[in-house]
This record gives sequence, C-alpha cells and structure tokens, in this order.
Amino acid sequence: MIKAFERMTIEAAVTGDRDLAVAALDLNPLCPSDELANIVVDELLEAHKDYLPQFFK
Repeated sequence: MIKAFERMTIEAAVTGDRDLAVAALDLNPLCPSDELANIVVDELLEAHKDYLPQFFK
C-alpha cells in the first residue's frame, strides 16, 4: 500500500494532476478521510506553488 502511495505521488508530481495527488494521499493509512486529503493537498500546493508550477497551468 505504501509503495502504491509513493508511485502515485511521484506520478502526480510529474504530471501536475491534483486529483491523483489526492488519491495518493487517500491511500496513505495515516490519512483518515478523503475530505482531509483534499484539504492537505490544497494547503501543500498553495504553500509550495513556486516549486510546483505544473499544478497551476
């Protein structure tokens, strides 16, 4: 499960796919809900938008 999370996270980062980033975080057993995964991804993308321009095209 963790390896799938890691692979999905990498693919999301390379492609800039926000939905895939949320799905990856949702796979992580430390994330209790889809709602929280959406919040965390949005906050991380906003905080690091200078380094993740592929998510803001």
